[in-house]
Amino acid sequence: MLGTGDKEQMRQLGKYGAVGIEMGLAVLIGLLLGQYIDSKFDCAPYGQNVGIFAGIGAAVKALIRVSRDYQRELARQREAQGEEGGD
Repeated sequence: MLGTGDKEQMRQLGKYGAVGIEMGLAVLIGLLLGQYIDSKFDCAPYGQNVGIFAGIGAAVKALIRVSRDYQRELARQREAQGEEGGD
């Protein structure tokens, strides 16, 4: 059975590990939407290029979001350690 610290680590692992999948899917979805736009409006390769860059932008945004969450979590942990040490 997992202890409370182990459960928290597993939760964080899932939360921060999923960003790789999210980034890959963002780029793939952007690519596929761009290819669809190219085929629908016969404007190749502009739709694909726009789709890829939109996907990359979404991936970077996800990475920034996760890194900020991680920084907040570290700050909370440091604050909690400071309170424990100050007793």
